[in-house]
Amino acid sequence: MDKYYDYKLVQVRVTGNQSNELIQSIAHDGHPIRDLKQINNEQFSLRVTPQTYFEMKRRRHTYSCRLKLIHRPRLLKGKQFKQFGIPIVIGVCLAFILILLLSNIIWRVEVIGGSQELRYDVTETLNELGLKRGNWMQHKETLSDIEREVMNRIDELSYIGINQQGTAFTITVEESETFEEPKSDEPVDLIASKTGVIQSMFVEVGKPMVNVQDTVNQGDLLVSGLLDEEGEVKVHAEGEVLADVWYRVQVTSPLKQSYEMLTGDKETNYSLTLFDRFDIFGPTTDNLTYTTERPLYFLNWELPITYKRHDHYNLQTETKEFEESEQLKEEIENQMKRQLDSDIDVVYQKVLHEERDSDKVKLDIFVKVHEDIASKQIIDQGD
Repeated sequence: MDKYYDYKLVQVRVTGNQSNELIQSIAHDGHPIRDLKQINNEQFSLRVTPQTYFEMKRRRHTYSCRLKLIHRPRLLKGKQFKQFGIPIVIGVCLAFILILLLSNIIWRVEVIGGSQELRYDVTETLNELGLKRGNWMQHKETLSDIEREVMNRIDELSYIGINQQGTAFTITVEESETFEEPKSDEPVDLIASKTGVIQSMFVEVGKPMVNVQDTVNQGDLLVSGLLDEEGEVKVHAEGEVLADVWYRVQVTSPLKQSYEMLTGDKETNYSLTLFDRFDIFGPTTDNLTYTTERPLYFLNWELPITYKRHDHYNLQTETKEFEESEQLKEEIENQMKRQLDSDIDVVYQKVLHEERDSDKVKLDIFVKVHEDIASKQIIDQGD
């Protein structure tokens, strides 16, 4: 008999007047019996296989015997463990890994509410942000970032709420109601907010009081809201009056600028963090690193394991020198637009005074800009 066979046997004590007959019937049917010992006339001890033990339990009432299990099989060792234990352990590990993988995949994304066109736009945006069926949970943006980004991209959206239930996501959206702001019926004139030379006019409502190429001063009437001489017909004047306006400004511009910029080269690696303390395969580079963190899930439970993606960017320092006058003028024009208005159009500039230092230049300049000088003024109802 195989030497490992002993590890399968159980030790049984049989008690009863017909215990001998029970053992003989079992042996007669071919069941293996080992270490048979007679304790007294009515009691025997023997070792049998688990299958034989269950067969003896089935027959014990026929022979009016009692069975007592003295010793269970010992732990599997050696060849038996290789034959039976390893496949079981491998199967359990594979099942755990499979469930772990399936628990970290997005299986359902449903958008409810709003019109069909709005739901389509929201779905397309969610796909770009990684919230789509079949994608890894760790490859999507955070829910708060997704909500904020969708709101910024879709103007027709007034509300979005994302509800996560395990690997399923339900997105509730509400469409904003579009309405035209009622135009004010209050009678107003359009007056000049600045002194300048008119270059073009576009009057929607009202009576033009000036012409193109006219020079107007601040406060002059450009478009009247009174359509008759008696002043009985009053309207809310609307229009645009573009004029050339002169400014004298002082700006300071560096002659040399140093700044850091990304080279475009990126290196990505991944790591795991256990209990927010122990890092596995953490980053080792000193470059600029952007890290995104996502938890791992097992079924509906969030594990104390964090998946991290590290994007490493290479930085290089560059120095820009303003030596040519055109480059310097462009830099000055950008500064003036920040000081005055980004919508203005600089059409001419003349340097009145220039003072250079070691790393910067101070300029006193005269500039001409093209801008809308129309400003509304309420008509006095008492006139």
